[in-house]
Amino acid sequence: MNLAAILLCAFTTSAGADAIVAADYTHPTERYPHGILGDKIEHAGLRVTLSDGRALSAVWSEKIVFEDTAPRLVDLNGDGAPEVIVVESHEDQGARLAIWGLDAEDRLVEKAFTPFIGNAFRWLAVAGAADMDGDGHIEIAYVDRPHLAKQLKVWRYVPQGEGAVNLALVATKDGLTNHQIGD
Repeated sequence: MNLAAILLCAFTTSAGADAIVAADYTHPTERYPHGILGDKIEHAGLRVTLSDGRALSAVWSEKIVFEDTAPRLVDLNGDGAPEVIVVESHEDQGARLAIWGLDAEDRLVEKAFTPFIGNAFRWLAVAGAADMDGDGHIEIAYVDRPHLAKQLKVWRYVPQGEGAVNLALVATKDGLTNHQIGD
């Protein structure tokens, strides 16, 4: 079995439903010229590829971009199919962490998000996602403003039933960073 077939098997849910097997950013734009990642190009679109080969996309309006190096695929709810973790930035409110996934009709939708940081050109750097405290729920960690606030924040991904989810802040720690400007 080749690697692609293994990945397709790994990310197909037990019910046989389609699963996200790849994600990337589309629609390059300079409309949010922060440049924290080394250039002034961000992306307005998110595209996912499903296990059946279909591609689904979402494109933000003029006020929000994906300010990130790449989407991250992580099975956040334990159903065998990954969700997509991204960093989004609003032109006036700065960055937030967001989770995208498939709804019951296999549409690409935003499932949950943290509050925006509050000011333009304020960013967050994802540190990782795992069951960090052994409670059976996945936590997602990021550093809020790695050059200014330097605060690690840990959010728990909590399914709410009927496809709804919530992100709950469960821990913070000051004085940490995981990013250098331009990297």
